[in-house]
Amino acid sequence: SAPSMEDPEPSPPPAAPPSLDAADAADAADAPPASSDAPAAHDDAPADAAASRDAPVEEHLDAAPAMKAGASPAPPRAPREDAGYWTVLGALLKKCILLLLRDYSALITIIVAPLLVNFFIFLGELSFQNNISFAPEFRANPTPDVSPLSIPTCWTMNDDKICYTIAYTPNTSAAVSTLVADVAARDSIPASQIIGFPTPDALNAYLEANPNRTQAAYVFDSAADWVRSADGVAAISTADGASFAVQFNQTAQATFPLGVTDFFQTVVVPAMQVRMNEAILRYAWDGSADVELDFGVSIFPHPDLPGALTAYQQYGPFLVFGLYVLSMVFFLFKLVEEKEKKLREFLRVNGMQQSHHYISWGVPFFVLMLLTTLLNIMWGAIFQFDYFLLNSFGVYFITNFLFGSALILWVYFFDSIIKTSANINNVVFIFFIAGYVLGQAGLIFYEVLPDGSTLVSEDLLYFRYIFALIPIVPFFKATNDLAGAAAVNRGISMSQASSNSVVFPITTCWAWIVWPACALFVLTMYIDNVRPAFGNALRWNYCLTGEYWCPGRGAGPPVQEAAAAERDAAAGEGDPATLIENYSENAIDEKAVDLDVHEEEQDIARSGPRARSAAVVIDNVRRQFGSFVAVNGISFTIQPNTLFALLGHNGAGKSTLFSMLTGVLPVTSGDAKIYGFSIAHQQTELRKILGVCPQHDVLWNELTSAEHIELFAALKGIPKAERAAEVTRRLEQVSLQGVADKHAGTYSGGMQRRLSVAVALTGDPSIVFLDEPTTGMDPVSRREVWDMIQAAKQDRVIVLVTHSMEEADILGDRVGIMASGKLRVIGTSLRLKNKFGAGYKLVALVGAGEPALTEAVAAHVPGTKLVSADASPTGEAVLEYAVPRTAAVESLAELAEMLTRRGKELGVVNFSVSLTTLEEVFVKITGLWEDEDRELDEDMSPCCKCLTCNKCFNCCCNCCGMRKRG
Repeated sequence: SAPSMEDPEPSPPPAAPPSLDAADAADAADAPPASSDAPAAHDDAPADAAASRDAPVEEHLDAAPAMKAGASPAPPRAPREDAGYWTVLGALLKKCILLLLRDYSALITIIVAPLLVNFFIFLGELSFQNNISFAPEFRANPTPDVSPLSIPTCWTMNDDKICYTIAYTPNTSAAVSTLVADVAARDSIPASQIIGFPTPDALNAYLEANPNRTQAAYVFDSAADWVRSADGVAAISTADGASFAVQFNQTAQATFPLGVTDFFQTVVVPAMQVRMNEAILRYAWDGSADVELDFGVSIFPHPDLPGALTAYQQYGPFLVFGLYVLSMVFFLFKLVEEKEKKLREFLRVNGMQQSHHYISWGVPFFVLMLLTTLLNIMWGAIFQFDYFLLNSFGVYFITNFLFGSALILWVYFFDSIIKTSANINNVVFIFFIAGYVLGQAGLIFYEVLPDGSTLVSEDLLYFRYIFALIPIVPFFKATNDLAGAAAVNRGISMSQASSNSVVFPITTCWAWIVWPACALFVLTMYIDNVRPAFGNALRWNYCLTGEYWCPGRGAGPPVQEAAAAERDAAAGEGDPATLIENYSENAIDEKAVDLDVHEEEQDIARSGPRARSAAVVIDNVRRQFGSFVAVNGISFTIQPNTLFALLGHNGAGKSTLFSMLTGVLPVTSGDAKIYGFSIAHQQTELRKILGVCPQHDVLWNELTSAEHIELFAALKGIPKAERAAEVTRRLEQVSLQGVADKHAGTYSGGMQRRLSVAVALTGDPSIVFLDEPTTGMDPVSRREVWDMIQAAKQDRVIVLVTHSMEEADILGDRVGIMASGKLRVIGTSLRLKNKFGAGYKLVALVGAGEPALTEAVAAHVPGTKLVSADASPTGEAVLEYAVPRTAAVESLAELAEMLTRRGKELGVVNFSVSLTTLEEVFVKITGLWEDEDRELDEDMSPCCKCLTCNKCFNCCCNCCGMRKRG
């Protein structure tokens, strides 16, 4: 119960159980007992609530307060001007900025990370400068070593095949064969690794037929004729002398992925040339002299050479990528958290568009990426990296900022597919590792050799475009180009960015960073519309419909043909006479529908007077999830200036109906009109007059209560000059003005619920939906909120979903009870008690004389039965009697007078008389359909066991499905 509106202070509880005196009985006697509104059981209920419940009921329809039957519905509260697009965007942008700035730990990490990244690269640079490098040949070498020459032994990866170290031609010349044998002996080459051919053509034919089996070959001039003179000196009869060439294997070194090597030119060929020259000299002296040519190779002495790997070239791409991924994680947590807590859906219900969401978060994200980029450049310049000193500022700034911006669009994509924040770390880690591996592996497709040719063969170049779809690959390519140019002390200017390479110059890398990310963003918006985490999903082809691009055009009323017939079929009803007979003596037949519910449906189907005067008309609304029907053809009306309380057990379909009426879920069939606006087709117009307090608090922990009210005031179109007054007014209503500047995350559960109610009432909406608004509140706060809700009924409709029977009893002008997806009963609280309750309840506290009291009570009210007799802590007995509902009010008054007069004689210390509580009615109604569901489940069990049999799989599925649907 709650205090009256004239007295804002909560009324103190009575000292003893209230008794039913003669005045109470006289008030109750003014209406017929079958359908009249008896006195309220709560003496301290609000006066206007009691007045609204005391109105007589005509026939079986509850008259609307202050509304004649057949009258036109009251128009909605005059809506404010639409909150302009930029007004909403500004309010959301402020919200996003505050949320980012108040996440201090993440913000500090983002600011400090560029310093740490550049410091690690600096340590790597010190390591490189101390000759600890992957490229020692580029370091200073003033006294290079001389390497002797020898022919290396051929080897092959195919162990079952012979690899020939030396091949030669012609093998028909004894002199040539002798020379080759001398060469082999010098470097211990076995005869099994030597092969001869008669002609060069025969050699070439063998090499072509047996690739990668021969290291090198001697090819002698076949016209040379070796003749030994009498003095032992060899002579050559040809005028040009002896000549030979060295053929070597090069083709295997030019294939992917190893690339070209100079091993044969710098090692194999010189060694074979030296060894053969030695053999020729020894042959000329007939072996009498041991001739050995002492040849070796050595590089020039040199200082540190340009072109050496730098630390930035080696580690920069990896660490800078990690730097941006760190910001990416921060952004993704913010988005997924807002989606996970249903904050985003709540904002959409209150007027936020899809573009508002992306822009309001995107702007601060881009600013933070810009800050990260500038800090990275600043610290890189401070550490004196050539990457930043030699390259043009514009080139590396655009490269880094475009890459960071592209990652923001990837953040939106991941947000559309990640359901909970618990998965973020795993997803981003996989993205980072896979991105780095692909980025490094993909670079080989863009390598250009010193002669201008590509490293990868032409038939593989299409991989360039496949890898370039991943933003990390073009970013690594551009970064490597910049680092390589800085390593040779020349850098790249803005004018050179489009021509620095024949393969994917830097400007091309920029384009491939941007356009795939933009294409991904378009895909993200599509996924967000057709497969949202929560809320209304659009059809797969929504972007091809005119209604999407021009809201309101082409949106006709929902098809409601034969609505009454469908409703009757779903309920299994017959004619109205059958319905009335099924309620003989107020007994509930599980196959029947409450007559009031049926008449309400019929009035809606024929647009009767009640439907015409209603502010809300719910017509055969149905919601189905797969084969499960959560809401099954509900129809009822709500009159202006009233509060409709909706009750039901968990899983009854209350929250689903609530979500459909507020636009969070689409209806499967049927429709509802709220002040003439269709929930199926006119959500944009509805949101202007709608206020919602969901079941769970949709609040941002980092925002204050004042900032919450200000945000939603802007969404509701309240001018900026009036928002401060609106904030003060709403916070005073819920007694939060003293903590207006405290973050909502520091509030208790009850305070957060009060703030949620204040948000729902912000902007004076014409209809307010409250889903368990007083959950978690202490009794005093609950009464204050009840007073606020009671006062808020003026000029608006309130739909209250609650589990509190007391709350529904006190606040509800009409009450509906749902069970198993259907509306089972509807009416005022007292009407439901009269219709479905067991009657009255007499509780007496007696010291002795229980038999005498029982006889006296039964004498005054025949049919009264003793229900229970319990002992109190003080030793008296607590007797509870069930008084028939058919008892005349005069008999109750006489009973109260008798107990007062003969109380001492009968041992009565105190007593109270009350109606059946709403809770008892609720338990009775919902328990009936719970029992029915349980029976259906038991009936289904044998059928469902057959599901393992393939032979009857389909028939059993259909059978069980029909039974499950009732």
